[in-house]
Amino acid sequence: AKVLLRENRLNDKQAEEGFNFSLRGKIKKVHVTPEQRRRILAGEICIVVWSDRCYLAVPEVVRQVAVLAPDTPVYRHDPTHQDTDSDEYPEEFRVPDDLHW
Repeated sequence: AKVLLRENRLNDKQAEEGFNFSLRGKIKKVHVTPEQRRRILAGEICIVVWSDRCYLAVPEVVRQVAVLAPDTPVYRHDPTHQDTDSDEYPEEFRVPDDLHW
């Protein structure tokens, strides 16, 4: 599975923008380009964590990794997910959708 990730990773060494995400109760960070950020938020790229390293990969590769190593942590943003908790908070406490943290 690690070889599959290494050969198919989309990580860009020139990426400077941090992308924070939550996985299994922990906050992780990977450096991405603006285009990669857009594709992650669209659900077109997933983040696979292998040996504390983050690999960007397309869903097809992630499915192959899941067959080889089913317990591998994967982050995939669901663009259709609606935050049902946001109605509980007043407008001044809501986090804007375009906030980079």
